[in-house]
Amino acid sequence: MESITQIILSFLGLVGIGGIITSWLNKRKEIEFQKLEQKQKRYRSMLLYMDAYFEPDNIKYLASRQPDIHSSKDIVEYLKMEYHEMLLYASRNVIFSSRKFIN
Repeated sequence: MESITQIILSFLGLVGIGGIITSWLNKRKEIEFQKLEQKQKRYRSMLLYMDAYFEPDNIKYLASRQPDIHSSKDIVEYLKMEYHEMLLYASRNVIFSSRKFIN
């Protein structure tokens, strides 16, 4: 009887620890997904601003989202802002390439 109790207690302890590990792994996966999502937003924004910089006619499409964009100079300022936000998540090559483009 005592051995059955020990087995049951051991199993319950194992399930508890397994739940904690599973919870930790799920949280870690969620954080990684949020980082990926943030990268995608930053990259998408950079590409849109770069496109408007090279094709000034496309500024009108950005103006609906950012009403204070009127010229290429304004676009460069937004590129600088995106660059600073990108520092948290982007790879080294992307950061250097973005900085080179802005300068």
